[in-house]
Amino acid sequence: MRSLHAPNAARPFTVSNLYEGDGLGSGSLFTPSREIRLEPDKIYWFRLTTLARELSELLVERFYKQPPISLEILKHFFTVEKVVIEQSEHPWAATSSWQALAQTTFFPESDLAGSSSRVKLVFFSPTTFKARDRSFPVPMPVQTFVSLATRWNAFSPVPLDPVFGAFLDESVSINAYNLETELVALEGSKQGSKLVCFRGWCEYISFERQSEWNGVLKMLAQFAFFSGVGYKTTMGFGQTLSAV
Repeated sequence: MRSLHAPNAARPFTVSNLYEGDGLGSGSLFTPSREIRLEPDKIYWFRLTTLARELSELLVERFYKQPPISLEILKHFFTVEKVVIEQSEHPWAATSSWQALAQTTFFPESDLAGSSSRVKLVFFSPTTFKARDRSFPVPMPVQTFVSLATRWNAFSPVPLDPVFGAFLDESVSINAYNLETELVALEGSKQGSKLVCFRGWCEYISFERQSEWNGVLKMLAQFAFFSGVGYKTTMGFGQTLSAV
């Protein structure tokens, strides 16, 4: 699986940070702790997402059907008590398919296609974008949805037309937001010891209310749950929820 770590290529997976608790409380979705202290009698959780069927099947076979007895994270050993893949068991677990995500966009008989002119994303973990080898810590429409469209086109059997980028630039704007800046230590990074990020939520609005691209906005917002948004999503950054 060396291709999973090929340089300058979209990754077909994400890995979240390590979080304290079981993640089942309502507050855990929107008020994560910035730091945790590892203690032997506490429960912690993290999530893996995949965008490639072969990798998904491998993870299900290796971790879901035959969960490991222990796992090493941050040079600490953890006992794995449970692995879940259904959202009914954990709010950050879910399974879907490219066809299901594309249903409201590419099938004309769907009543939902193009019906909404607003989408809202909740950036749960520190999020940033890369621009000219520097961090760009603002979820502007183009940066946010081009990031999602790039991952979609890298792995989906139904690619998006490049014209979507022009639609974002001309017709989509930020409608409301509640964001805060966060500096994240990143050892070994070429960008330095600190990466400028943001957290919070941002609502986007399309001024073309009847445009077919509105369905694509909604689809990509839902896709963000699996793909993450922005830079270094394989290191816990960009964990995102859709509130459309």
